[in-house]
Amino acid sequence: MMTAGAVVYRSAGAARVPFSASLRVTPTIAYVDTPRLLTITAYFPLGRGPTDATATSVMVDGVRILEVRVNTTSPDFAFSDLVLVPYTVELTHTPSEAGDLPVRMVTADGVAVGESVVMTRSAKGDDPQFEVTGKWIDPGSKETGLALVPDYLDNKAVVGTWNFHDHQGVCRRYSIQSVHWKAQDLEAEGAIFETTPGNESAPAPESARALTTAASQLGLARITFHSIDSARIFALGFGGNVLFTSNLIRTTL
Repeated sequence: MMTAGAVVYRSAGAARVPFSASLRVTPTIAYVDTPRLLTITAYFPLGRGPTDATATSVMVDGVRILEVRVNTTSPDFAFSDLVLVPYTVELTHTPSEAGDLPVRMVTADGVAVGESVVMTRSAKGDDPQFEVTGKWIDPGSKETGLALVPDYLDNKAVVGTWNFHDHQGVCRRYSIQSVHWKAQDLEAEGAIFETTPGNESAPAPESARALTTAASQLGLARITFHSIDSARIFALGFGGNVLFTSNLIRTTL
């Protein structure tokens, strides 16, 4: 399983491109002007690992992105005949604006090997529209549910767990962190992570916890509230595409 904030490797057809790379952002979500630790892990031939990494803000098709370049002493080698081992390099980046900043990771010779996102929120934050903590269920699936509790690190946010049963009936468990209200709207967003799948039903609300172990980050969880007792939740990929969704109603059981 890849770490939180992990990138998805895309083959570029070049022998020098590492076949696996990941990017972890710590903390996953933070306020403006909060330094973020970017941890890049990539496979390189033994003795040919990266020396460091640099982050540069660039414009691509009118969109500002953060380009992370992994530097090596000698990029001109073939991977096919050498033993590959994992190397890790770290650097810091301090966002000065709120929003979701796309990250593109590239090799020393400019070949893109993955992407992620740095999520930054306004230091002021948005006040909750109404109380949403508790247990929510999908009336169309008795085994699908969402449990939300207050985030003890931020009294304006909530954290939770989401048990979602796919079309094959397999239960998949997700963790949702730092859910904040979007300005002037009945929507809230937070980071969503996939944790170890299980067969258990949705936990009681008091069992929801913020993530304490590494898990694979899918992107964002967006909750649209129709009323105080009715909502719809979406799992969104980093590109904004809907991965899956579920209707919810609040339950007192």
